[in-house]
Amino acid sequence: MKYLLYQLKLLLTKPRKVDVQYVEQLEALGDTLGRFNDHCILEQRINQTVMASVEGDLEATALLMLAWTVALKRQDKAACNELFDRL
Repeated sequence: MKYLLYQLKLLLTKPRKVDVQYVEQLEALGDTLGRFNDHCILEQRINQTVMASVEGDLEATALLMLAWTVALKRQDKAACNELFDRL
């Protein structure tokens, strides 16, 4: 997505205010989608750790991290939906 935004910026030789705002919104959406993807990967790794029969305090910590990551994903998803609706 970053490459496409770069190409779009190159095509806009004399960007209007509307063009600049649109590109900024697309950049914000791309950043939020990137964070969402990072949180998905983190969630997968935590799940793998929990499934690898972790015991005791480490298991409790992993479950807390998993809950935190799911909450972050919800926030990212809501932000993506809001940014996408503005486009």
